[in-house]
Amino acid sequence: EDGRAYYVMRYVKGETLEQQLQKCQHSSAELSFSKRMKLLDTLINACDTLAYAHSKGVIHRDLKPSNIISGKFGETIILDWGLAQALDDGDDDFFRTVQLHQAHTYSDNENIQGLGTPRYMAPEQLRGIASKAIDVYSLGVILFKLITGELPYKGDAQEIQNSLLDDQ
Repeated sequence: EDGRAYYVMRYVKGETLEQQLQKCQHSSAELSFSKRMKLLDTLINACDTLAYAHSKGVIHRDLKPSNIISGKFGETIILDWGLAQALDDGDDDFFRTVQLHQAHTYSDNENIQGLGTPRYMAPEQLRGIASKAIDVYSLGVILFKLITGELPYKGDAQEIQNSLLDDQ
């Protein structure tokens, strides 16, 4: 109304996959596993969403259970696209537009720091390399957590980074 710019985001009601996984921890091992398996549909829906983004040349770069939400009506939404970037996938007009927008951000294919959440990051992402494969790796870590109830690497962020880089 007064001419100043403002930012609007959709408000999404629901529970994140992280919140749903935490609820599973308060059950016996067998019941916890059963509850986690019911969350597979949410992960499959997230995979479909990500496949669509990838088909448009966009990668997320920070997939984790707290960025996947089951909405009020059962819909699955991937949140927090703040680290997302467009890859050059042949759609020159889209890619050029996004590159102009991202010209002064860390949203390039290679940068000196790995952006994301270490517990869910691919080793190459820690080295600053961005590709569709890093999102797929993150989905694999989430699947691992759904199946086992744990993450594949333990420790603080630095210990996890060291483990990932040592495994290569």
